Amino acid sequence: MSPSARDITSSLHTQEHTTGVRSREERVSKCGALNAPRLPERGLHEPPDGGPRAWLVVCGAFFVWFNSWGAINGFGVFMSYYQLELLPSYSASDIAWIGSVQNFLVLFIGSLSGPLCDAGYGSYLLAVGGLINVLGTMALSFASEYYQVFLSQGICVGLGWGLMFTPAALLPARFFRRRLPLATGIASAGTGIGGIVYSIVFSMLVKRPDLGFPGAVRVLGLLVLTTSLFSTIAMTGSGMTPSKRCRQFVDWTAFTEVSFNAYLIGGVFTMIGLSAPYYYANLYAIETRITSAQLGFYVVAAMNAGSLFGRLVSPFLALRAGVFNTFILAYIASAATCFCLIAARGIGPIFAIATLYGFSSGAVVALSPVTIIRMTSDPELIGTRMGMSFALPSVGVLIGSPICGAILQSTGSFTTVWLFSGACLVVGTACMTGCRIAQTGLVLRKNV
Repeated sequence: MSPSARDITSSLHTQEHTTGVRSREERVSKCGALNAPRLPERGLHEPPDGGPRAWLVVCGAFFVWFNSWGAINGFGVFMSYYQLELLPSYSASDIAWIGSVQNFLVLFIGSLSGPLCDAGYGSYLLAVGGLINVLGTMALSFASEYYQVFLSQGICVGLGWGLMFTPAALLPARFFRRRLPLATGIASAGTGIGGIVYSIVFSMLVKRPDLGFPGAVRVLGLLVLTTSLFSTIAMTGSGMTPSKRCRQFVDWTAFTEVSFNAYLIGGVFTMIGLSAPYYYANLYAIETRITSAQLGFYVVAAMNAGSLFGRLVSPFLALRAGVFNTFILAYIASAATCFCLIAARGIGPIFAIATLYGFSSGAVVALSPVTIIRMTSDPELIGTRMGMSFALPSVGVLIGSPICGAILQSTGSFTTVWLFSGACLVVGTACMTGCRIAQTGLVLRKNV
């Protein structure tokens, strides 16, 4: 072979080798690009993790939590008043349906409004939800029959807060990343303060002859009006521009993840058991003569005071120990203190246990949205998955308190109520532990 022929052959071999290497590199690059998590347009820039606008959104979210879950956690004082004064012919289970339906609608309607919030319609949800809340609360002030209370407080108010709650749960994630547990904890602290305010204000005003039940509820309605208006103004325009892109109501790929399925199952059992002490603790204190009727109303206030501190402290613990680790510890403490209610036989113990239960259960609720956000790799799907995490557990909320009421009616003992509630929380703890293991494996000391 002549030198020129050898040169041509060598050149061809070199070119072929280079082309082959380049094509392999291109295939690897393309494969990596396909397998890499897609970064949505909204996620191209890191959240500011603070700033006046971000904290204004947190303040707006605070008052949504204040009215929605604050009113729900304060429902125990309404329940006692209904059973002892307004609706004495109805059983505890019947009255519990009012609060459980309200609670159910907050979560279930929230599951439907999640994708709408992702699509940029959060401002409309806040405005419409606030209007419905005010109308429902004012309608409650005219109620004197069971069906009237059920429709106004259970259906109307529950629907309104369901529309407002998801934007309040989601929007802090658009402004915070590293300090998201702190921002969410501050916002959810509104539940504890709201529960205290609703419990004490209603208990004090309903006893006044010049106000009674109608006047007390109208004062609360004025509170709902002002705080809802502030929340709507504070959170409107916070990256909630309507989008033409069609949003999913269900992310079917989530059901292929063991961690998400464990979270959903645990959420159902948690919601069955978590609200029982908030509904029945003050009734327990009054009917077992641990406290007087006047003092018994403040058991729920003590529980909400504990909830306030739980929601404020748990984010700092989560920043140091990890969200999942703190979440599971809060579950364990909630189950333990629920069982401790069985042994509460004096004023000191009932208030102490109520406060501790409020602290641990408040931490559970405060860290729930952060846990879902941590499990969602695509920020575009946070609203959808948040909604999904509300939908199934909302069934537990719906049936939990009426089941406890039926247990109380059939056994005549609060001990069985606390046993049932605590057992549900134990199952929830096991499921959330499984969720954590599915996410990180059996590494106990890992900060997650």
